[in-house]
Amino acid sequence: MFNTENRQLLEKMLAAIGCDSDRTYLANIAVSLSYDGRIDEQYWPTLKTRLLHHVGLVRPKRIICFGDLAAKILFGQDLLTARKNKQFINHSSSQTEAIVTFHPRILIERPLFKAEAWKDLQMLTRISAS
Repeated sequence: MFNTENRQLLEKMLAAIGCDSDRTYLANIAVSLSYDGRIDEQYWPTLKTRLLHHVGLVRPKRIICFGDLAAKILFGQDLLTARKNKQFINHSSSQTEAIVTFHPRILIERPLFKAEAWKDLQMLTRISAS
């Protein structure tokens, strides 16, 4: 989920790669958060199914997954492993290219990671050029 500060950084990140945030579809993994912000692993398959349904309906050209939880649920990998390579999200009868990067919250807490996130976003722009 994106609070106001996270959303503002997200909009700047999207603008940096030429994406209009008003034309960008955001799909959260969950519709609400627990008290501690964690999601028990037993719910991951259900949440993945829900998210893949969204992807199937929207049929985006590219996907950015933010954070460790998204990487684990969608790709079965931690953030640092998943962000090393372009990923693929299989849905319906097609496949969409994706990248994984740091959640804006982490970038606000640890600004040194912004350079790494920029590298991730550059991978996304290479996807769109191919």
